[in-house]
Amino acid sequence: MLRKFVRLAIEKDSKDWLLGAMHQLFDSSHDYSRFPSGERLSMGKALCEHILTLCQWQNAHSRAEYYRAMAYFFHEVGNNVSGQPITSGLKFQGMSASISDAGQP
Repeated sequence: MLRKFVRLAIEKDSKDWLLGAMHQLFDSSHDYSRFPSGERLSMGKALCEHILTLCQWQNAHSRAEYYRAMAYFFHEVGNNVSGQPITSGLKFQGMSASISDAGQP
């Protein structure tokens, strides 16, 4: 069911669906101990790649929501090198804010 939700989110290309899929995959309130970790991380990577492509055409508020959702994925991966796409995305967008500032008023 989760795989289908992620696939639909990417196909629909909708902000709400993409954010919902990231939330379902990486929100700490969900227990995925029985779900293969590698598969979950693979789905998160696919979502992040799609989101980074979409962010090019989004306003700053939407980009901040996307980056916040992706931060949970990169936190779970726990590898600083994996944070590179977000940093590159921010530089690509011409944003000078750090990742931790994303979404702050």
